[in-house]
This record gives sequence, C-alpha cells and structure tokens, in this order.
Amino acid sequence: MLTAERWRYILDKIDRNKTVQVTELVTELNVSESTIRRDLSELEKQELLVRVHGGAEGRFETTKEPRFHDKIVENVEGKNKIAAYAAQVIHDNEAIFIDAGTTSLAMAPYLKDKKGLKIITNGLRQAEVFGEMGLDVSVLGGHIKSGTLAVVGIQAIQQMEQFYFDRVFLGINGVEITAGLTTPDIQEALIKQTAIKQSRQAYILADASKFNKVSFAKVAELDQAIIFTDELSPEDAQKFEEVAEIEEANQ
Repeated sequence: MLTAERWRYILDKIDRNKTVQVTELVTELNVSESTIRRDLSELEKQELLVRVHGGAEGRFETTKEPRFHDKIVENVEGKNKIAAYAAQVIHDNEAIFIDAGTTSLAMAPYLKDKKGLKIITNGLRQAEVFGEMGLDVSVLGGHIKSGTLAVVGIQAIQQMEQFYFDRVFLGINGVEITAGLTTPDIQEALIKQTAIKQSRQAYILADASKFNKVSFAKVAELDQAIIFTDELSPEDAQKFEEVAEIEEANQ
C-alpha cells in the first residue's frame, strides 16, 4: 500500500471513530509498527491529527463548540448510561441544578419517579422537557446562546448566587490531568463554576471521548467534582483515578 493510501485510511478512520490505535493500524494495514508511527508523526506535522499514547486522535479545536442538535446524536448509548447512573444519586425533595448539556437532558426519563424535586436549569431544552413531564422546574434568565440553547450572562449568575443546591449535574468538553475540567465558552464556564460553588455536591457527566481533551475555558480542578463516565480504557482509568473521583456507569 502506498504512503498516500495509508494516510487516507488513517484519516478516514479518525473521522469515523475520533481516534486510532497503533496496534490496530499495524494489523489492518499489514505494515510495521515503526511505519505507522512514522505515518502518524508526518500527519501530525501537517496538523491533521494529534499523537496520543498508543495512537492518535482528531485535532481538538479548543474554542469550537458543537451545536446542541449535533451533540445530542453523539454517543447516545454512553450518555444514556451516564444519565441513568447519575439519576440514582438524587433523593426525593432535593434541590438540583442541571445544566444545558445533552447528557444532562438524557436524565429526564429517570427523574419522573422522584418526589418533591426542585430543578433549576440554564438549558432551554431541559426546561421544556422537564416542564412537559410535570416536574417543578425553573429556568434562569439571561442571554441565550443559539448554538447550545444555554442561558448565560451576569443575570443568570446573579440568580444562581441566590440558590443553594443539594446536587448539580454539569456537562463538560474536556477532562485532562493538568488542565482539569474545561469548556469552549467562558460564559458557560462561569455558569458551571457558580453551580459548583453553590452546591453541596457537584457531578460532571463526561463520556470517555471527553477525556484527555483540553478546551478553552477552565471550569474547575478534577477533584472539585465527582466524574461520571461510561467506560474508560484501563490506562485512562488508572491515570485519572489517581487524581479524581471517577465512577463508571457500566460497573
């Protein structure tokens, strides 16, 4: 196979799966490990991918945020696992904050049997769905982001500072050892920071694709919240569990 054909194969696989593993490429392309590593190095020089331990992944744009309607169809199975797991920690008669993330929206069907919940959200879609279910839900006021349908801004933050939550559930874009918890938009980062500050316990809902990623705006350190995820590789599980409280929904 020509070099150009290998490169096309590698990039196509990353486009489909977000990541590639060196061992898989060695088998699939029937070439040596040194050839694959050389290919990945050349593609990284051309800024077409990013090398990671054991393979490579697509370039992650720190300030680019997918639109809500794009995110909601990504990793649906993993998000549902995390959502169901997260709902189990909620007790009757609690006050909770649920942000505008798509994984938090997936919690909706698992909340219907909870009694006396008081829900605050900055997600327009969340407010609509929870309201239609007959739950006690209030939505923050402020500026609406067209891409994520999240309410942000000083007005929303000032309202949040008047509340104290038993638990908060937050989506995130990046979970990384050094950078901590990050998100592309500073306005949403401020909402998440305020939620954590005003809560008795904060939970981050992050499927495995969010790990080892760094986005633009810092939200918190890894140890400031319990992180619920779907299924980490053994290497990532060992690495992250040394510095954070990680719970896998598949366990």
